[in-house]
Amino acid sequence: MDTPPNPMLQPTGRPAFSVAERRACRRTATGAHRLPAEASAQAAVGGRAAKAPARLVSVNTPDVMTARKHLTLLLLMTLLFTASSCDDKGSTKRTDVVTRLCRQIARKRQKMIVDTNQTEIVWSDGAILEFGTNFPTALQELISRPTRYQDIHSFVKELDARKASEWREATVLSSWRGERFSSVTSLDGKVSATVESIYVEYLHQRYPTASVRIKGDSEPIIFLVAGEIRASVMPFKF
Repeated sequence: MDTPPNPMLQPTGRPAFSVAERRACRRTATGAHRLPAEASAQAAVGGRAAKAPARLVSVNTPDVMTARKHLTLLLLMTLLFTASSCDDKGSTKRTDVVTRLCRQIARKRQKMIVDTNQTEIVWSDGAILEFGTNFPTALQELISRPTRYQDIHSFVKELDARKASEWREATVLSSWRGERFSSVTSLDGKVSATVESIYVEYLHQRYPTASVRIKGDSEPIIFLVAGEIRASVMPFKF
């Protein structure tokens, strides 16, 4: 029995479509986009099965845009945290020096001598003295509760009168005795003395441009700013 002719097939065995159908068909290199009728017909004559159209994902969907915003916010927070961490490290270091100085005064020296007879206050724990009108908060609290009041200005005036002729320019170096101590040595290398590091660390923080002068291993080491004495430290005796 003969099979009735398929009206959709041309004599060549290929599907026949109208011009309008063919114009409406969007073909690709792989033939993925075809009219449903054409795809079915191709499969019927032994052709390749029709592929599902590829799904196009927009990069501007709400989910993607939200993810971008979160990533941008995370980057900004990271930068701010990094900058803040840098600032905090500097602030922590400054606070740490003052805290250690106050601990040294309260626990080891156990004295706070203050002279308030002139405009500038002078304070001393017996190993360091400093002139000033304002001090770090923690130190100011100790100064406000002195163990005794005493004239220190007279002693400083005497040092000031002798500093030019008797004291030599010096530099502060690390000591072989460890981190607790520093070595102060004259620039000509002839005079040196050992001091407790906490005092020179504090003074360097307070007066970073100060010049240091030394006379001997039992005389005060003085710190000058613009030629004026701002502080002195006594050498440590072992």
